[in-house]
Amino acid sequence: MKTYHLLVLLVVSLLVGCASNRTARSDFYFLPCAPKASVSFEGDTKGVREVHRLEVRRLAFVYPALKKGEPMMASCVIYYAGDEYGPYILCVLDDCIDPLVRKVSKDMVEVYFLAGAHTHIRQRWKLLGDTAKLEQQEAIDWQDDPRMAADAGHDVEHTH
Repeated sequence: MKTYHLLVLLVVSLLVGCASNRTARSDFYFLPCAPKASVSFEGDTKGVREVHRLEVRRLAFVYPALKKGEPMMASCVIYYAGDEYGPYILCVLDDCIDPLVRKVSKDMVEVYFLAGAHTHIRQRWKLLGDTAKLEQQEAIDWQDDPRMAADAGHDVEHTH
């Protein structure tokens, strides 16, 4: 429910900002994507095979009076369906540290991230051709997080 409230607040803030200052540009933007926080694959958009992406990006906010950007704690899971279609926000993550996005099968992508100081999260997204659907989100043990194996210098592959 907390994620829903953050998304509603974000949308309301955007609408109020646009209505109150007609010359101002959008106050929110996505920060550049880290290489390990994005995965590309072929997908179908209106019957055409194109390169699609699923990625996690942190949001940033520009203070209009100061014209200074600040990163937020919120990140978004975003789906890009080819070159002609802009980003579609699938999910807002309240606290997402060091995300890892990887394709584990033809139609499944996993997103790993640290939420807070010690909670390791795994999300499983089912690829649907022109979007993705969250199938499962769970807290996992730190030993089951592939980012921890990579940090320790081990190359661990999980099969599902």
